[in-house]
Amino acid sequence: MQFNTVLVQMLLDTQAVKTILLDIPSLGRQTSGAAGYAKFVSREMSKAEALLKVILSPIDSVADTYGALLPEGTPSEFQRILELKVVVKSSLTATPSLTATPRQYDDN
Repeated sequence: MQFNTVLVQMLLDTQAVKTILLDIPSLGRQTSGAAGYAKFVSREMSKAEALLKVILSPIDSVADTYGALLPEGTPSEFQRILELKVVVKSSLTATPSLTATPRQYDDN
């Protein structure tokens, strides 16, 4: 499984979690504070979604994507994202394909 596939699935899962979290007040029939809760959940989960979108962006446009989606981000956070992209890319090239059959790695 490729890194981008994993990230896309994480992005979809994040959106699903956000939807579930936003439904919690209605499950408990809570109305007081529901608007503040919804605003908080939306704001925080949107940060996670934005981060995943930045990581998914091509390396040549990652700076622009970071600036657009995470304008409050810091240079050190941006540096960590770049390091993550490099580490993951290098680990993927060093790791055998997960879809390969065991025969491909047989020394005999």
